[in-house]
Amino acid sequence: MGLNFTITTTSSDDRGFYEFADLPEGTFTVWAFVQGYGAEGKQVALNPLTPIDDLDFTLEPPACPIVFALGKDAKEDELNTLRGFRDEVLSETPEGQEMIKLYYEWGPLVIQAMDEEEKFKKKVREVIDAFLPLIRKILE
Repeated sequence: MGLNFTITTTSSDDRGFYEFADLPEGTFTVWAFVQGYGAEGKQVALNPLTPIDDLDFTLEPPACPIVFALGKDAKEDELNTLRGFRDEVLSETPEGQEMIKLYYEWGPLVIQAMDEEEKFKKKVREVIDAFLPLIRKILE
């Protein structure tokens, strides 16, 4: 038995209303993402006879995946170095701006994955530790 996925995207209007057209009957998880905010998913059962009029989301600014990976051991100079790289290097190019956008867009799911799998969190920490010296050199 295989898995069946349907991926559909939509945007809300200026009043915060959104619509998904042409979805088949079934159970779906609807995710809401806003750049710079968290993500929230809710499972809904779609039935053509029962429209869903009240699927509301409350999005909070996300915790930073890097801060989450570093945990309570995060050092202020490490965080300042990484923020400096974001603000002084990445934000200066369209490609870097896209990377920042993706970081905040996918951050909540990365945090969830790290929260569920300690090995993944440890690997993310190792990558951060490996790149910090290079980032410091770039910022010099």
